[in-house]
Amino acid sequence: NAPKSDAWILLGGDPRYQLNMAALPERLSGVYGYVQIKHDVNWGVLSGGYEIFVGLGAFTLDVSQVVNLGGLGGSVGLPYAIGHLGGRIHGEFLGGLVGGAAWIDLQLIGPYPFSFEGTIGIEGCVLWVACTTYHFTVGVNTAEGFYVKS
Repeated sequence: NAPKSDAWILLGGDPRYQLNMAALPERLSGVYGYVQIKHDVNWGVLSGGYEIFVGLGAFTLDVSQVVNLGGLGGSVGLPYAIGHLGGRIHGEFLGGLVGGAAWIDLQLIGPYPFSFEGTIGIEGCVLWVACTTYHFTVGVNTAEGFYVKS
């Protein structure tokens, strides 16, 4: 029965993989864990690597949360799950003279409250100073409805 604002583990350690908690109730009862695997290589003039993020959780709603969320009668202990998958690849040439990365983040909460969010992002740098990042997010959930962010 912890406040949603104290659930730091749902945010992960990397801002690319922060869970959108808008659809979740204000108090959470359950368990969640994640693992993040990273591997980098450096072959002199060429370097790069990858990372994979996987998070899974199982939670329950009490009667008042079900009523407050407007759904499914008065079932005590109504279960829902959180699935979170992300990945990133990156590379550099000549110590960062030219570099780039791409990542993806997919989130699913359900069956109720329901939330799906997908983000794709790219970034690139030339001469260590001319850098740009672009990401595109599409989602739908019980709190915000359908949304597109860039």
